[in-house]
Amino acid sequence: MERNAHVPPILAGILNSFSPAVPQPTRDEMRVAYIAQLRSMDWSHEFSDDRRAYEAGRDSLAQLRAAQPKLDPDALLWNAAAPAEYQIRKTA
Repeated sequence: MERNAHVPPILAGILNSFSPAVPQPTRDEMRVAYIAQLRSMDWSHEFSDDRRAYEAGRDSLAQLRAAQPKLDPDALLWNAAAPAEYQIRKTA
């Protein structure tokens, strides 16, 4: 049953505004999730005949690429998990 379902909508909105905020993950939690996603990444998704597998891999790769500069700035974790064609090479 939905929370405050028996309360008029205007009052439900007011009550919900007092709900505790959802805690944001810590940097350590985000890094653990990043590592887990790196380990489970389908690095060969581009060769899939299944469009859903291709799109899931593409989306996962985009998420990893977005998180990498913040969670793995030296790319050590990335390069430990990624095959050669996905390695990040830092330029001086």
